[in-house]
Amino acid sequence: MVQPDKVLFTFRDNGASSAERQSDGALDHLRTMIITLDLEPGAVINEPALSQQLGFGRTPLHEAIVKLAEEHLLVVLPHRSVVVAPLSISDLQQIYEARTVLECAAVRLAAQRMPQTQIDMLDEKERVLETLAQSPEAADFCRWAAVHFEFHYLIAKACGNEYLSDSIRRVLPASMRLDFFLFRRGAKGKDRAKYHVGIVEALKARDGQVAEEAMRRHIASSKERTLSLL
Repeated sequence: MVQPDKVLFTFRDNGASSAERQSDGALDHLRTMIITLDLEPGAVINEPALSQQLGFGRTPLHEAIVKLAEEHLLVVLPHRSVVVAPLSISDLQQIYEARTVLECAAVRLAAQRMPQTQIDMLDEKERVLETLAQSPEAADFCRWAAVHFEFHYLIAKACGNEYLSDSIRRVLPASMRLDFFLFRRGAKGKDRAKYHVGIVEALKARDGQVAEEAMRRHIASSKERTLSLL
C-alpha cells in the first residue's frame, strides 16, 4: 500500500546525531511497512534483503528490529529468526485494554496540562481526519492513518508524564496497524471520524472527565469494529 521510501509513522527526534538519524530512518521505514501491512503478520524478516531494499546498513536495521520488538510489531524467535508479529484475538484484547487504561489517563491529564497551541494543533488534525475519512482512496486512508497516529501521540506527549507517554508510545504502533486491518476489511470512512471531535471539544473546555469518557468511547468503538470484521 505504501512505497518503501515513504515514512508515515515516526517518533523521530530532529536533534539526534547522524548515526542516530540513520538508525531512526531504518526504524521509521520498517515500522511503516509493518503498520501498513506491506509486511504481513507472520512474515519472516530477511535482514540482508531488507537492508538492500531500504538502503540501510545491517547495524541500523538490526537496531530497528530490537526497538520494533519492544513495540510488539516484531517477534524475535530462537536462533535469531525474526517475524512480523501475528494478529490474534488475544493480541487485540490486550492492545485495546492497554490503550483504554493508558490513553484515558493521558487525556485526563492533558485536559489540565496541554498548552493552548497544542490544542489548536489537535483541532486542526481533527478537521483533517474528518475530511480524509470520507474518501475511499487508499492514498487518502494512508494520510488519515498518519494524522490519526499524530493525533493520539500529541495527546500522549501533552499529558506531562513521561512514564505514561512512553508506555503509550510502545502500544500505539500495534494499534495503528489495526486501522489498516480495518480498512482492508472494508470499514467505512464515516466510522473513523465520529469520536475525535468530542475529545478535542473536551480538551478545549479543560474538562478531564469528559475528555476521558470521549477517549473511552473512541477506543471501545474501535475494538467493536475490529472484532466485528474478523
